[in-house]
Amino acid sequence: MALRLAFFAPSFSWQELIDFANAQHILPAVVWSLRSRGLLLPLPATMNSRTRETHVTQRLTQAYDRHLALQHDLRDQLLAILAAFNERGIVPLLIKGARHLLTQESWWVARGMRDLDIMVRPEKAERARDILTELGYKPDYEPELEGQHHLPQMRREGWNGAIEIHIAPLAFNGAHLMSAGEAWDMSQAGEVEGRQFRVLPAAWHVLHGLLHHQVVDCGYRRRVLALKGLWEFSIGTNALTAQEIAEIAAHMERRGSLEVLADWLVQAHLVFALPLPDTLDISNAARASAQATLARADWPYPLRRVFYIADQLRFAFSPETLALRYQYRGNNSKLDMAIRHLGFLARKYRTGALDRIFGSKDRLS
Repeated sequence: MALRLAFFAPSFSWQELIDFANAQHILPAVVWSLRSRGLLLPLPATMNSRTRETHVTQRLTQAYDRHLALQHDLRDQLLAILAAFNERGIVPLLIKGARHLLTQESWWVARGMRDLDIMVRPEKAERARDILTELGYKPDYEPELEGQHHLPQMRREGWNGAIEIHIAPLAFNGAHLMSAGEAWDMSQAGEVEGRQFRVLPAAWHVLHGLLHHQVVDCGYRRRVLALKGLWEFSIGTNALTAQEIAEIAAHMERRGSLEVLADWLVQAHLVFALPLPDTLDISNAARASAQATLARADWPYPLRRVFYIADQLRFAFSPETLALRYQYRGNNSKLDMAIRHLGFLARKYRTGALDRIFGSKDRLS
């Protein structure tokens, strides 16, 4: 009732809500939530067609329908790719959003995504890439770095989204928390319409999403309030048993990163009212970290973006990162490795470099 009253208040701006949800990549989730709770404003029966097209409910419905069309497109692509992979003896591990396209969770239709992440054994990566080439997919850029956890994205003309072939679940800075071997060992078999694949158990899928945002993308260190990932984490964690939460908490504690999990649990509690687990003693440091992240979200966007880009550059060109990425090339100087990486980034992002800097084309995953 409080939300209904707020939506009808003269001071409420639907446009600001839509713009904010778009910027955070959660517009489908917002529309799905409003519809499931009956909170979309009703369309007056006497409204003419021109006014109807500009009504907020009609606009949100149309946006959601476009989102569903993309979801169906990606699902069709995934089924076709799985069939081709299976014929060549490849049973991939579906990670991130690809998993949800073939599962039955009621909320998955609200998950925004623009690509499919499909993990294969390292020795089968080239075969998987060749199969995609035969299906008409072309890479966005030529691979230049060994040691990457995925091949370049591949796209097929006339189809939405992109395909990303992974050989590991996480990049090198998160591999110590979930390795490729661990992911394969714990994965479970799945089948849809005769297509064979594997997925992570629910708790470990939730943990993988956290690690992707908080560790690989450095969200924990950079104090990034990733609402899309946090919303998915909240829904996924809420469906876990106390034992499952304790299992992934024990894993993170053994790896010396329990605070990363505790921080996101607190964020999810504060933002999405996720109940905090009784079995986990959340430290004051984790609570303070979560509060600091929420506080930084109130900073002006340009200031947050400057800090974000500065840290990205610091991380990408740190001696440790360059050594891990280019150590296979032999003894290169720091300057040589930095120049090589600059060239790689220029070829990868090309004319999209400014979009990358200003965040105007940040990807869903």
